[in-house]
Amino acid sequence: MRDPAERAAIARIEREEWEHRAIVLSCSSVWMLSRSAYATLDAHRRVAVAGACFVIGRFLAMYFAGRLESSNIGEYVDGAMSAQRLERFADERTFERLARVEAEHERFFRNAVRGTRRCR
Repeated sequence: MRDPAERAAIARIEREEWEHRAIVLSCSSVWMLSRSAYATLDAHRRVAVAGACFVIGRFLAMYFAGRLESSNIGEYVDGAMSAQRLERFADERTFERLARVEAEHERFFRNAVRGTRRCR
């Protein structure tokens, strides 16, 4: 990756993802235990996508990163709905905020592949 702005944006996204993981894993509520398993799986998927960049190239790496972000939005929306049902309103707001950040990440990756030869 040669574009310094793109490199900086991806570094910011990575920092935010680590923050999200810490938020999810730090919750001590029993209802969150299944989320920690999700976060562990998610960490492995992210490492696989990052490592694949060297093999599959920029387009596919950006495409799959965007798909991963898109699925994360749904996970956080599900978490917010679960928190709402359990009347854990602070957790609900946290998950809603995380979902919005994931949507920003997904837009970044979608825009990164827009207009490339393989995307037309």
